[in-house]
Amino acid sequence: MLPLPLNNGISAGVTFLDNLVLFGLSTASGVGIYTYDLATNEASNGPVLTTAGDPTAVLAFED
Repeated sequence: MLPLPLNNGISAGVTFLDNLVLFGLSTASGVGIYTYDLATNEASNGPVLTTAGDPTAVLAFED
């Protein structure tokens, strides 16, 4: 099990960016994008980017 906070079940966006897995979650600690680092096996405690409303889709763009 990943060490991410419990969410409301509606927010379920997931994508990859470099060595991170990005999750769109709505939790008690905040609503937005949370990260899980595959190299360190660590997850963010709160959103690294906040959103308005449940983040049901997560897209990552690179230059």
